[in-house]
Parts: sequence; C-alpha cells; structure tokens
Amino acid sequence: MKGSRSVSGADVWQGGWFESPIWVTKKDSRPGHPWLPLWVSLDGHTRSGSIQMERGSDEDLLSGLEEMIVELGRKPNRIEVRDPTLARLLSDRLGTEIDVVPTERLEGVERFLDLFAKEASSSDIPGALEVRGVTVEAMRRFAEAARAFYQAAPWRHLTNRDLIEIRAGAPPG
Repeated sequence: MKGSRSVSGADVWQGGWFESPIWVTKKDSRPGHPWLPLWVSLDGHTRSGSIQMERGSDEDLLSGLEEMIVELGRKPNRIEVRDPTLARLLSDRLGTEIDVVPTERLEGVERFLDLFAKEASSSDIPGALEVRGVTVEAMRRFAEAARAFYQAAPWRHLTNRDLIEIRAGAPPG
C-alpha cells in the first residue's frame, strides 16, 4: 500500500471505521476507544455517524458515504480507505465510476481525528500553579516523577489501547 497523496484535479475522499482518539466510559462498561464511521473529503467536508463502542458494519459505513454524496450533491473521483476488504466492497458496489484505492495513510482522516481530539479535550483548565495548594516544590517532585517515568519508557511494552489502573492506599502525609 502506498501513502495517501493528492490526485491533481480529483475530488478525493477518505473513509472507514476509525477508533476515536478519546476515551469513553459508557454506563456499566469499561473505558475504551469507541469506533467512528467517518468520511472526509480532502477539500474539508466530513460526514461521521454515531460513535459506537463496537465497530459497526460496513453497510452502516456505506450508508454514511451515500448520505455524504447526497449532502454535497456530488460523487468523488477517488476514494481512499485503509482496509483492503472495504476497498473491494466499495469497488464492487461503485463499479468503475469511482476509483477506490487501499491506502496505508489517510492524511485527511488523521487531521480530522487530531482536531476532534483537541476539541474534545479543550476546556478552561487552569495552569498547574494556579490551583490552590499546588507549590513549586510539589511541581518539582512531579517533574522528577515524570522524568523517571520517561526514562522507564513503559510505552515499549504498552500500546494506546492498554488501560492502566493504579490502586493504592492512602498517600503518605
């Protein structure tokens, strides 16, 4: 598979099922990354369906593509997806009218998910030293712990799908 690239003069759309970059906890459920059916045109239009805790069907995804075609009043010249099985399904469904290409990197989707994560996490969070009770000394100890964590490099053993829960008694006085 080759990386995504702009096709001169072509209307390129990218899509598929993608794990949301944010953690979500549903009632009576463990936290996880929900799935998002998503279509992005490289000229900036997007169409996403409902976030789901389990990956939905490709038929749901195709419905979202059809809705985006109706909303924009046009079809793309090219569709890029990561999943080769989805690419075959789309090619079978769309025929030769639209070029469907399995592509390893979907830059338009990546930009959308990055923006989605930033918007989901943005809020009026005060600076660390603006919080009552936080001192420079406490921040220094926190920075030392962060440095030790960085040097331990646990990400060599974990992925962004791993959930870590730390259970401890009361902290020392």
